[in-house]
Amino acid sequence: MRNTFLIFILFVFNFASAQKTNSDCTDNFVLSNTDSNKIYTYNAQNSITTQDNYSISASNDIKMKAGNVIVLKPGTYLKKGPLYLAKIEACTICEQTFTFLNFFTPNGDGFNDFWKVDWLDATSFSVVSIFDRYGKLIKVLQNVNDSWDGTSNSNDISSSDYWFKLKYVDCNGNTKEYKSHFSLKR
Repeated sequence: MRNTFLIFILFVFNFASAQKTNSDCTDNFVLSNTDSNKIYTYNAQNSITTQDNYSISASNDIKMKAGNVIVLKPGTYLKKGPLYLAKIEACTICEQTFTFLNFFTPNGDGFNDFWKVDWLDATSFSVVSIFDRYGKLIKVLQNVNDSWDGTSNSNDISSSDYWFKLKYVDCNGNTKEYKSHFSLKR
């Protein structure tokens, strides 16, 4: 009969501050020796499990964070010298929420006259670049209160589809991009 160990405590060997973070939280994560386990943080919403005979070499630093359970199967071996951190706590899922109009009508009637990105968390806003269908930069929105009135160099531009690229910093401090499009209707 093989034993399975469940770790519900925090333990650390030779803590090092440098790390590469896999920030996306998966439901479950299985570690195998085919992984190049140098300096990593593994995050899982539910569980992290090692395969049989999983080993961490002396030159590798591993952090595991799981919402429910970390399972070290038989043969899991920590060679002398590595950092190994196992922690049971909720996996932080990084979400920023923003909205934008699919179309706007800059005709002065007071409804949908401006196009902008609305943020529920204004601290994560960075920059929005708006392009025409040929990829020409039309407008840059540089703060959370900026909007576009459908003009370029004080001239109305034609009804068409426009594309935007949103650059922002997520709650883990990573720079992200979101691309989409909208229509200007006159």
